[in-house]
Amino acid sequence: MIELRVLLRRTCWTPLLFFCACSGNNGAYYHPMSPYRYRDPGWERAREERIIREQWAAAPLVPPPAGVPEKPAGPADVPVELSLEEAIELAFMKNPALRAARMEVEKAEGAVISAKSAVLPNLSLSANYARLDSVPSFEVAPGVTVEMGSVDNYGSALTLTQPLYLGGKGLAALRIARLYRKLSESGYEGARVAAAMQTRSAYYGVLAAAETLEARRLQVGRTRRHLEDVELKLREGAATLLHVTRARTALSMAETGLIQANAGYEAAQRKLKETLGLPSTARITLTSGLPERVAAPPPDTAVDTALKHRPDFRAALDSIEMQRQNLTIVRAGYKPNVAAFGEYGWEKPSSKEIGRNDWSDYWMAGVRLSWSIFDGNATRGEMIKERADLRRLEIERDRLLLSIRNEVEDALASIETAESLLRARAMMASEADETLRLAQESYTAGAATQLDVLDAEAALNEARLGLAEARHALGMAHAGCLAALGFAEEPANGGKE
Repeated sequence: MIELRVLLRRTCWTPLLFFCACSGNNGAYYHPMSPYRYRDPGWERAREERIIREQWAAAPLVPPPAGVPEKPAGPADVPVELSLEEAIELAFMKNPALRAARMEVEKAEGAVISAKSAVLPNLSLSANYARLDSVPSFEVAPGVTVEMGSVDNYGSALTLTQPLYLGGKGLAALRIARLYRKLSESGYEGARVAAAMQTRSAYYGVLAAAETLEARRLQVGRTRRHLEDVELKLREGAATLLHVTRARTALSMAETGLIQANAGYEAAQRKLKETLGLPSTARITLTSGLPERVAAPPPDTAVDTALKHRPDFRAALDSIEMQRQNLTIVRAGYKPNVAAFGEYGWEKPSSKEIGRNDWSDYWMAGVRLSWSIFDGNATRGEMIKERADLRRLEIERDRLLLSIRNEVEDALASIETAESLLRARAMMASEADETLRLAQESYTAGAATQLDVLDAEAALNEARLGLAEARHALGMAHAGCLAALGFAEEPANGGKE
């Protein structure tokens, strides 16, 4: 290769350097600013390295040697296909909060059984033995002494007690236990709604990340093809190094976006696996897609639907009723307690006859009444506390009612906004795709500049990323609406009552 360098100095401060080269290599190209052939060795070396990387990436995997069996696919190697409904059911089975809520429901069942004991009869069996150091005796005749009892005393009894009147405390305790069971069931349903919302969020996050990743891949492919076109034009003398540099910069930016999108997709996958309780090595394939349209309940009945199905609102009402029953229990301190009892037993020595030292039976029955006349104002103090708690719960119920109304209205507004945004973004993506096609055709024909193509590619990329974001926003708005209405699963009628 023959190289000629000419240095011209226009001023003492501004040197202007021209490099002109000529070569017989077929890979050389004309510099548009010079009639001589010009080659950039650094760029050629980078181009060769890129070609090698692409060929290496496209090379098929080397098969295992003959006679060596392939490793069987393990459970983590088998892809798991999951629809959105299947993912939610899987979350219901593996969610720790749901398992804890189930235990709370079982605990409430035990509380109901325990509360019934306050109004049911109580039957008990007892036995005793006592040895005395001495017993009283008297002499009935010279040399004849009669002992009143025995130093060894045995006894057993079967006792039955039946509460007759507890001032309303027994029935109130039973109602509280049943309300506690309903409260636990509402807590379990609330945990289901939260788990479904979390699963939908993670599921839609993976789908949105996948669409973003695909948009970035398409961007890299378009940018790489544009770079190849610019390189071809440069070899033909129809482009400059500035055009090539712009195309390389655009490709580098697109590849950076692809790397970030891939990292976001992997993070979304990990979050979904964690939500579903799957190992991090599990391979999952999502069969559902982001929603294009969703069915929202009518605004005039949406709040009533939420008040009917929201577990937290039902729990608030049950808590108020439980507090009223607590007031009944405390108020029972002002009232008497009446209970009937009966006992049948065996004893030795007998208490029926003096001097009889063998087994005998006995029985007794009666009614017992107890009434606290003055307890130092303890009951009055408890009444003040329970009334204050009742007022507090009523205030929290009113606050929750207002919050539910706002949540439902916000959820419906979010769906409407997301649907409008999705339609606008879909139209933008279609128009941007057509704009890029026209810009590429014009650039090929020489009627458009490289900046026109790059601007059109950037607009299309932003439009497709915006479309993925809008689809994700619609899915999240739908998930938020279901949670605001109190539904864990998708209702058959779309939430309409």
